Amino acid sequence: MTAPAIRPASTVLVFRPEADGYAVFMVKRHHKSGFMAGAHVFPGGRVDEADADVPVLPQDRARCAGHWDDALTDEGAYAHAAAAVRELCEETGVLLAKDAAGQAAGPDVADLVFAAVKEGASFSAELSARGLFAAVDKLVPFAWWLTPEAEPKRYDTRFYVCEAPAGQAGDIDGHEVVQFDWFTPAQALSAYGTGEIALAPPTLVSLEDLRGVTQLDEVAARVERPVRMICPVIESSGGGMLLTLPGHARHPEGDALWPGERNCIVMTGPGKFASAWQD
Repeated sequence: MTAPAIRPASTVLVFRPEADGYAVFMVKRHHKSGFMAGAHVFPGGRVDEADADVPVLPQDRARCAGHWDDALTDEGAYAHAAAAVRELCEETGVLLAKDAAGQAAGPDVADLVFAAVKEGASFSAELSARGLFAAVDKLVPFAWWLTPEAEPKRYDTRFYVCEAPAGQAGDIDGHEVVQFDWFTPAQALSAYGTGEIALAPPTLVSLEDLRGVTQLDEVAARVERPVRMICPVIESSGGGMLLTLPGHARHPEGDALWPGERNCIVMTGPGKFASAWQD
């Protein structure tokens, strides 16, 4: 049997200040989606070939390289970042863009670009027509997950964080995503615990890592540089499923990313997961 192709992808955790910290923008995928149907996720999607041509200021393109613990080319690193900006706009209407002088695109321009791409216009062309450039410098690399080998669809997904552009509250495209919410990490984890929302294991772990964040600078401070890949290994456990992570005795990587905190994710019920540490 031929091994499934690994598809490059990007996702973005957009933050906005709240009275007691930060809320993160999450979208609910359509129930007919081919991947994570009905789950709450961070905006994002696959990297397209055209993402390498999304307009960007030269100094910002150069900043994309060197963040990841692999042999990703400079062009590949930029394509991942550009895909994050494009997918964020296409799914939610949030536009990370600026002009040649560095002035951020405002909410009115974001609305126009969002309306155009919903009708099938090229994201790159819409930016170019308005003299805009993708503000990839606003993206902070956060995590890197590779879908386990046992899965029929595999994604090499780079996670970024950024602060919401001023005046942009977000929207939905109505196709890939059907709902959006601003949750603090604690609120999202609580809603997951009560069954109000569904989460994938990487989303669950990301929210746990962000619980208690009061300043966006804290996020970057918590991430190992360069960012290491996390590829869970699926195992059967007591009639259920166990996802081992780096640091688990049965994972090929012995160096734990979260020493003493988590080295596996346990399936506790249909579609329900909990992180754990096993000696």
